[in-house]
Amino acid sequence: AVPAAHCCAADVPLDLLRRSGARAVGLDATVIGRSLDEDIGTAIESGVGLFAGVVASAGGVLSDPAANVDPVRELWSRVGFAPELLSRAVVVAPVCGLGRAAPDHARAALEACRQGARVLREEPRRR
Repeated sequence: AVPAAHCCAADVPLDLLRRSGARAVGLDATVIGRSLDEDIGTAIESGVGLFAGVVASAGGVLSDPAANVDPVRELWSRVGFAPELLSRAVVVAPVCGLGRAAPDHARAALEACRQGARVLREEPRRR
């Protein structure tokens, strides 16, 4: 088993989660600010995987996959990691779970995650 944690807050206690043993952390990448950049960099350097919530959850509008992952690419650029490492450390995920989503939306959201991951792998930098 791999210990993981999820937090939808803008001020994720990322350092606490990392120090508590989480090997992966899920967060809402659309609401976190620059204040977490250092903690995210430390977590990634420590081998913690990042589940970056960028795809709309229940009831949200699903955007173009490339637009969905722009917050991830921007974050990655700010923390200064090589673009080619992005798809190895980050998983594209729904913003905050799909428990309340209708089945059709859940399927579409998961497909958007898959397409977003492909974009990150093939185009880690914005064009």
